[in-house]
Amino acid sequence: MTPQSLNSDHPCTQARPLGALSGWQERRAKAFILGDLSRSLRVSEIAEHCNLSRSHFSRAFKLVTGCSPQEWMLRVKIDKAKGLLLTTMPITEIVYECGFSDHSHFTRTFGRLVGMPPKAWRQAMGLDVARVAVVGGRVAVWEGAVGFGVAVRGVELRT
Repeated sequence: MTPQSLNSDHPCTQARPLGALSGWQERRAKAFILGDLSRSLRVSEIAEHCNLSRSHFSRAFKLVTGCSPQEWMLRVKIDKAKGLLLTTMPITEIVYECGFSDHSHFTRTFGRLVGMPPKAWRQAMGLDVARVAVVGGRVAVWEGAVGFGVAVRGVELRT
């Protein structure tokens, strides 16, 4: 498939391949997926939100993102899991927070996409889980004691 001409009168500043999702469809699909990662979505549900058939949506989504809707959802879930693995949250809770059916499904998927199991990834990050916390939606790592508080990368926790 060839991209649309850059000289066309199309209001979009970037050329999209023919048959790809329009900008609003891509934004709507991604927002719908990201709205609740803990539940399992069917591609037909997402396609319906974009006013497309399941098969056309799947092809158009892949043209825009480079991967199928299912693979894109898995990658987003794994990225969320990586963020949660940097906190003190137990892996068993991360499994369900990210929408995986069970621990083994999560471990297999994480290992396939990242190259190592979640526990090994957490350890490879060199973070002692006891030194990590979420502060205001940001991951905070204790650096050491400073005055009456604990200095954290970009954040200060009062003790």
